[in-house]
Amino acid sequence: MAILYPSPLRRMEIEENLKSLPEWWDRTNASSFPPHHPMAGVQHVDAVKKLELPIWRHRVWEACVLLVPTALDEAQCGQIHCHHQNLDQLSSLKNLDNQKPSDLEARIRGGVERILEWGNPLKERAAI
Repeated sequence: MAILYPSPLRRMEIEENLKSLPEWWDRTNASSFPPHHPMAGVQHVDAVKKLELPIWRHRVWEACVLLVPTALDEAQCGQIHCHHQNLDQLSSLKNLDNQKPSDLEARIRGGVERILEWGNPLKERAAI
């Protein structure tokens, strides 16, 4: 059985998510205080809680999930699944109210950095 390469739509969907995340993160870092001032951290945590996250794009991934075994290899399936799972986890972290603000900010920062560091698992592949 020949493996079909990922569609440009799946790649584009991930790119949209990856583009909107740093834009949101930059908006949360806008502060009227110098970066190392304690109040800058307070403003950042406040912005993280108040600014709406982007609407994550999952539509193409969900629509193609039955075709995934024939379109992607096992590693790609896992990477794409992790991408979407990390976005959803970031959304649920943002809604936790029972954490210290500094812990919440650290967990969200870690999630943002992980998603951006992993990037798009389909970026290097060419579509047929």
